[in-house]
Amino acid sequence: MKLILALYIALCFSTSVYALDKSKYDTVVTVKGMVCSSCAIGVKNKFKRHFLIKKLYIDTKTQKLYLDHVRDDKVIKSVEINKMVEDSGYEVSSI
Repeated sequence: MKLILALYIALCFSTSVYALDKSKYDTVVTVKGMVCSSCAIGVKNKFKRHFLIKKLYIDTKTQKLYLDHVRDDKVIKSVEINKMVEDSGYEVSSI
């Protein structure tokens, strides 16, 4: 029982260790209206197929899309990001 309690406590306090380090992402896009996980699916599918994107993270609470590019010298232009978000049915507030 003590072992189970110790594991539970360790898991509760270890979640902050695995928190997202947003500073590792190259581009942060605020997407107006993307407020739930269903909303985020279309945006995610649009961006995850792009050849310049290594990884992405969507935070629906803040309506932000975090993009990490394959290379620092090859990034998606703002115009293309706007188009991809609009094609998903949303509007970019800021990049």
